[in-house]
Amino acid sequence: MNFIRKFISSILLLHIVSTEVSAQKPDGVYQLRGVQDLSSAFKFNPDNTFEFYFIYGAVDRFAKGTYAISNDTIKLYSEKKAGDDFEIIEQSMKGKTYKVIVRDENAFLTQKVKAITYFGELRNEYEANEDGEIDINTKNCEKIYLQHELFPDVSTLIKDELNANTYFEVKLKPSLQEVSFQASIIRISGDTIICNNTPLFPAQDVRYVRE
Repeated sequence: MNFIRKFISSILLLHIVSTEVSAQKPDGVYQLRGVQDLSSAFKFNPDNTFEFYFIYGAVDRFAKGTYAISNDTIKLYSEKKAGDDFEIIEQSMKGKTYKVIVRDENAFLTQKVKAITYFGELRNEYEANEDGEIDINTKNCEKIYLQHELFPDVSTLIKDELNANTYFEVKLKPSLQEVSFQASIIRISGDTIICNNTPLFPAQDVRYVRE
């Protein structure tokens, strides 16, 4: 992707002049360390904007936004709106149980979506089949969220308690490739930043080291 190529080029340029900005924290480029087969970096700019990329296999992701720093924490605010990766294109009352159909030109992507349902405190997950169809075989469903398995992010609510529809057709939005950092907090310690509880790394701390 052009954005990621330009970002990597800017990393190389910033690395050349890193000695000039070393006194300005957290300005600079921080590369992911300790995670095999994965490439990722943050770039923090002096104007309190940031850029981010993440490459794992065939999955390329990115983010842009602003940040605020206080003591040893950095709070990120990405341009992407969280929980908005799917657009409802049709909904109606069909049948007694629930069904979601995912539409996209890339059929492979429609197979990698899961539905997360809630009925009170009861939570269940349902995966799409090879045709992008998700059969939710229950009459008891108050909320339905969707999340993509290759591009995990804040799940998208497509049905709440006030919505009586049982049939939904949705399409993937271009924002799927972006990462939402909405008031996400990362810690900074010297030349290292530590991320945890993010959409990409929900269950572990990962470290990015200044170049």
